[in-house]
Amino acid sequence: MSRLQAPVVVAVVVTWNRAELLERSLTAILGQSRPPNHVLVVDNASTDQTPTVLRQRFADQVDVLRLAENLVGVAGFAAGIVRALEHDPDAVWLMDDDPRTTPPWKRCSTRASTIPDRHRLPGQPGRLDRRARSSDEHPAGEAGRPTQ
Repeated sequence: MSRLQAPVVVAVVVTWNRAELLERSLTAILGQSRPPNHVLVVDNASTDQTPTVLRQRFADQVDVLRLAENLVGVAGFAAGIVRALEHDPDAVWLMDDDPRTTPPWKRCSTRASTIPDRHRLPGQPGRLDRRARSSDEHPAGEAGRPTQ
């Protein structure tokens, strides 16, 4: 990525049964002066109006990954990250469906330097390193399992 190119950013929003909050959050995200390149909503098997809101209000603006069951937030984020990486992003913005968590997007999306060097690929500034980390680099242990 050259200094003139804006970073490719994918926003991942995880939701479950909070259609009204999700609608406000997505409106805020998409209304930023520099919205993310892609917005992915991970729906943790909502049983409220969430699917309807996504279909009627945001069908052409967001991608939706609907899980078959509520796997809780952390599993939703994991699934969202896997899908987000298909876009080869410079950064992935993770957030809950609560609009109060929406930071000033311009500040987040226009600075490639927000990606720490340890997560960049050698010789490719701005490209995320997607290689698996060894378990000693993860406090929770290999594949997120608690260490003994």
